[in-house]
Amino acid sequence: MGPSDAPASRRVLYQVLGIYVGVGWLISLLHLSPMQGVLSVLIDIVFVIGVTWGLLTVRGYQYRLLQTLIALVGSGVIIKILVFPLLIYLKKSTQQAGFSPDFVLSLLAGHMVWSAMIKAYIFRDALSVSLTMGILITIVYISISVKLMGFIFPLST
Repeated sequence: MGPSDAPASRRVLYQVLGIYVGVGWLISLLHLSPMQGVLSVLIDIVFVIGVTWGLLTVRGYQYRLLQTLIALVGSGVIIKILVFPLLIYLKKSTQQAGFSPDFVLSLLAGHMVWSAMIKAYIFRDALSVSLTMGILITIVYISISVKLMGFIFPLST
């Protein structure tokens, strides 16, 4: 089952986007103000839609946009829901003296790899490219996304 099996429905996309925004905003509250959280989620959504539309347009597959966005955003919802408890635990635990976050950080690293591989698979399927190319596209996508968010929301020390 791949992204092409998702229904090409605006209604489904809007529903998944709504959940994605809600969960993303909750996660953002762990390190941003509520208004910054809204901004970060909106930037994330615009970035996902813009990059996906651009890649599909370059390949001539614009008609796959709804299905690809549903797959990317829908998998993002699942991944965010699964990682949320780890992020809460990490935030609370690092405030305690003597806490060693090694185990939680290794789980988060595994989550990041898993998340990247899901994106790579979706891009591979949507763009009809090799898995290697899907992985490269995902690495560039994630790198730009991290740089963009880091520029807009620099970490305070």
